[in-house]
Amino acid sequence: MVERDPRYGELIEARVRDLVPKAVHVFAPPYVDSPREFVSYGYHSSQIYGYAYRKLKRRMAVLGLEVPPPEEIMPGPIASPEESRAAGAPV
Repeated sequence: MVERDPRYGELIEARVRDLVPKAVHVFAPPYVDSPREFVSYGYHSSQIYGYAYRKLKRRMAVLGLEVPPPEEIMPGPIASPEESRAAGAPV
């Protein structure tokens, strides 16, 4: 549908901008004071957010769509694939 009508791509991008900042809070455990920085199951929030952001970016690319920069949609910093790999986290 995105290929047939660019409006669908615009709609998807708008929804991502609106919903992802809210949805990523599911990664923050209920016991943390701030979703910006925490450790859960041995992973730092930057590794968790980095993994989620890279997967979102990959899925959007399949549709030929852009994803906003992580600073706009993630509640905290994201780790690079290299930083995550060095810490033993999945990339």
